[in-house]
Amino acid sequence: MNARAASGKDMAQQEIYPIVDGPVSAGIWSRIVDGVYWARIPLPFRLDHVNVWLLEDGEGWAIVDCGIDSAEVRAIWAQLLASLPGERPITRIIVTHGHTDHIGCAGHLVSTLGVPFHAPLIEWLSARLRHAASLTTLPDATASFLLRHGCDETMLQAFDDERLRVSQYLGAPPAELRRISNGDRLQVGGRSWAVIVAGGHADEHVSLYCEADGLLLAGDQILPRISPVVAVFAHEPDASPLGKYLISLDQFLSIPEGVLVLPGHGLPFRGLHARIAALRQHHVDRLDQLETVLAEPKTAFEAGSILFSRAFEGGHRRLALGETLAHLHVLVQQGRASVRTDQQGRQIFYRTGG
Repeated sequence: MNARAASGKDMAQQEIYPIVDGPVSAGIWSRIVDGVYWARIPLPFRLDHVNVWLLEDGEGWAIVDCGIDSAEVRAIWAQLLASLPGERPITRIIVTHGHTDHIGCAGHLVSTLGVPFHAPLIEWLSARLRHAASLTTLPDATASFLLRHGCDETMLQAFDDERLRVSQYLGAPPAELRRISNGDRLQVGGRSWAVIVAGGHADEHVSLYCEADGLLLAGDQILPRISPVVAVFAHEPDASPLGKYLISLDQFLSIPEGVLVLPGHGLPFRGLHARIAALRQHHVDRLDQLETVLAEPKTAFEAGSILFSRAFEGGHRRLALGETLAHLHVLVQQGRASVRTDQQGRQIFYRTGG
């Protein structure tokens, strides 16, 4: 009985994750289907890898996403470029969004290869702004934002140290781009990809859908096992990225359930609609948990240390604070929480429901 159950479970897993033999090590291309290859770039973070993709593009190959910029990653790219299938050249570089683990090495690769760079405008600009900010001290507006949400002076230094640690992996982004916009069709070799621009995780995150071959290059918008970071940061302190993210998922419901999803992290998978439902439920559960936490009024930092205790303990407090605020802003919008300012200038969130 246990053997049969295990066998059934394995078969179900194989249906969801049909490609279990991925890249055996960094620097190796692994075939997905004809004209699509996959490699992994290591990350020095809790999430320890990012997926990069190779799409057949006529007489060459297009790269999708680039990993961080570091001596190790540049060496891995040298291996990958030396082992391109068919020894065809790179024709262009595409990035799904402007986060460091996806765009960090793009400037180096574009400069080395002398090829065009494709990206959403806001994602390119945001990466350039973050690169410029990495050369400065912690901005006053960021310090005020952190103090307002419950951080003390010691914590400000810890947050700045984390900011600088991550920023070292963002190389100077390419100096020019070919803009990708929602509704575009990107012709890459013999495949036509519909461009889906969605918010929440990033302002203009790009996913690419090839209807003819049932492929969805989803980037970080839809991940197989984890929820992408959806967070509020100092440059837009009143934003509601979680609301945008949940709405964005509707854009993918017209895509068939059986499409093969190629994510930014983790294994390629099937079961798109089931995964969307699970992501929605995850955030519904988080909102309910946070509402319970607010039975006693708290700053965002205090609430986050409970809601995202593992992240806080694991040195990811900056992102966890941002995620907490994203959920708090939705609770306020839904009338389930309110916010007041105390005598120290801190924002205090409290439950307003029954």
